[in-house]
Amino acid sequence: MTTPIADLHIHTTVSDGMITIGTLPEAAKEAGLSWVAVTDHDRIHPELSSPITERKGINIIRGIELRVQAENQRLDLLGYGVEPTPELTAELDRLQRDRKNRAQKIIDCVESDVGVDLELDPHEGIGRPHIARAIDASDAPYTYQEAFDNLIGRDCPCYVARKITSIDEGIELLQEACPIVGLAHPFR
Repeated sequence: MTTPIADLHIHTTVSDGMITIGTLPEAAKEAGLSWVAVTDHDRIHPELSSPITERKGINIIRGIELRVQAENQRLDLLGYGVEPTPELTAELDRLQRDRKNRAQKIIDCVESDVGVDLELDPHEGIGRPHIARAIDASDAPYTYQEAFDNLIGRDCPCYVARKITSIDEGIELLQEACPIVGLAHPFR
């Protein structure tokens, strides 16, 4: 079996990942990687100041994962080597405002329906995984997965839809800002 040299789809704590930029090089080394792409949801990692950064012997590609709405499905686009344009920055700012507003609505619903305090304030990058972790850590009778299955998953009582970017706009924004654009999760 060949050891991979790159992981081109990593999320950090800037979105719903569990790793920081500070701990990323060591984790990459442990995995035998020499290249990684940080592709946080709807965010360009603020600690990556150029399209490619070298840290402790690991090459880090500044990327993004952007959820878009196609005709009858939602897709995730990946952009690599991001050089933010004003248009992309404006759309990412709108998406972050929407994420925070959505999260507050979900938190309010869960707290009201379940009768718990999640002790979670909406912040940039927040998503349902953050809320599910807070539910799991609270006095609510739900694990992380049960929170999705019973409360915050699609068609559940506390689910709130996001206002995402259209596919045409997403492709255009990423093509203007990234030398490489691809499809995440192509078999999903």
